[in-house]
Amino acid sequence: MPSSASTLEAVEAALPGISSRRMMGEYLLYRDGVLFGGIYDDRLLLKITKASARMLRDCPSAFPYDGGGEMILFPEPYDPQRLGEVVDAICAELSGRRRARNLYHPPRDARGMAYVPVKCPSCGKVNQFDSTLNQAFCAYCGAKCTWSAEGPADLQEVTAKAEAGDVKAQYELAEIYRNAKGVVQDNYEALKWFTKAADQGDPYAMYQLGIMYSSGLGTPRNCAKAVKYFSDAREHGLGKQQR
Repeated sequence: MPSSASTLEAVEAALPGISSRRMMGEYLLYRDGVLFGGIYDDRLLLKITKASARMLRDCPSAFPYDGGGEMILFPEPYDPQRLGEVVDAICAELSGRRRARNLYHPPRDARGMAYVPVKCPSCGKVNQFDSTLNQAFCAYCGAKCTWSAEGPADLQEVTAKAEAGDVKAQYELAEIYRNAKGVVQDNYEALKWFTKAADQGDPYAMYQLGIMYSSGLGTPRNCAKAVKYFSDAREHGLGKQQR
């Protein structure tokens, strides 16, 4: 059923300065132009980001409507301080993600030096190059290697394939982000790509989602979803096929 104006008023009282837009009986909520959540069936639901998943680990997840994406249910009564801190963190993260969507962040060693792994196009071996350079020579065969701010060529290639719907690439990209293989670890991105692979029937991705939901990695802990993904993985032949 449509959400009531009184629920919106309660949220606005706890979060002064936000704006809203009514859509199909519900309310979309914005701060400084950033959509951070909404009111659905008189429930305050917030977007799942790394920050909100960490700050609201004790809150259950919920869906705004049938077929909608998973969100976090913020409890009533609305605590203005806690709610304000969470919304600030969500908006800051979403705004930063827009600016840095295509920016590659190379890992750093114990001294703070940033290096990027680059596979040599000639011999195929991986070198660790200074991230401030955009080209260098392979330590194994002397061939010229290049690197761009978009990240290693391998990462660009896997990302392009994953975005095009290649299920193997989606699984591989999820593994890259979860295990920090040449990138900064990002469980949120890992969850996203495991989900895309699972939606295409990959049982290994389903199993990994079970682990992430049961452990609360990149998302609020959700044992029901974890059990479902573990069950789906078995039903799709986990253990009967090799990757």
